[in-house]
Formats: sequence, structure tokens, C-alpha cells
Amino acid sequence: LHDIVAVTDARGIRLTLVFNPVHARQNYLFEAAGLWPAYEQWKADMLAAAGRAKGSVLWDFSAVSPCTTESLPPRGDTMARMRWYRETSHFRPALGNKVLNRIGGLGPDAECPDFGEVLVIETLPHSLAEQRRRLADWVARHPQDVAEIDALARQYGRRPEQPGPRGRP
Repeated sequence: LHDIVAVTDARGIRLTLVFNPVHARQNYLFEAAGLWPAYEQWKADMLAAAGRAKGSVLWDFSAVSPCTTESLPPRGDTMARMRWYRETSHFRPALGNKVLNRIGGLGPDAECPDFGEVLVIETLPHSLAEQRRRLADWVARHPQDVAEIDALARQYGRRPEQPGPRGRP
């Protein structure tokens, strides 16, 4: 990344970096595995690196939002098709178009009003706190998803024997 930033800056190329839209379950997986602090640090490190190039921008579409909280089909249902995701890791072109529209200056839309933000050093702590709050709201509304993910985390030794979130705000 440092080399990319240096080359784009030297050539006067405006660099746009993007954290892709991950499903809320993926965000909670980071929390349940004890990786949330590292995930936040990674965002801060990426922002610091990107900030070395004049005019560079770092967009974050990874926060919990109406378009990243789509319900998964019931277990065993092989015919249902999610609108925004193929599964929790890979989003569909329709959501990718929303990312491109937002980056391209079309602004938020009615389906995803709080989808995507430009990260800046001065407001990063607030942005990360808001992402934690949104995740906590999702956790409170999705106990079955949380229980499933917590069970997997415990199975692989990533979480103590306790249900629910780790008390993150």
C-alpha cells in the first residue's frame, strides 16, 4: 500500500481506497473472534497510509446499515436469493453499484441512507464509535445470528463460554 500511495502521489493521481460492504454477520464475527480491536486498528493504519498521498480518499462501506443487514435464507433453503449478497462475504453487483454511485458523488439513496462514509483522521474515533453502536444495535435485534456465531467462536476457542456480545457499546 505504501508503494501504491507513493506512486500515485508522485504522478498526481488521486487515490480512492474502499472498505467493501460486509454483511453485519461478518462484522459480528470479527467481534466474536476477538478481532474487533485489530479491525479498527487496520482501518486507522489504512487511513494513515492513504493520507500520505495528496487528495487521497478512504471510503468505508463496512458499517452496519440497512443494506448490510439483509436476512440470510433459512438453513437448507437452496432456492432463495438474497438481494444484496451472495452470502455474507460477497456482495452482488446491485450493492456494488450503490458503492460506485456514492463514490461518484450521487450521495446516499433511499434504500441505504447511511451507506458509506469518507474516513478522516480527525473524526475517525467518532466514526468507529458509531460503527460499534450500529453493530450493538444489530446484535440486540438478531439473537439467533449472535448465538450461532458465538457457538462457532467457542467451538474454535475464540470466545469464552458466555452468550451474547462482549459488552461492546
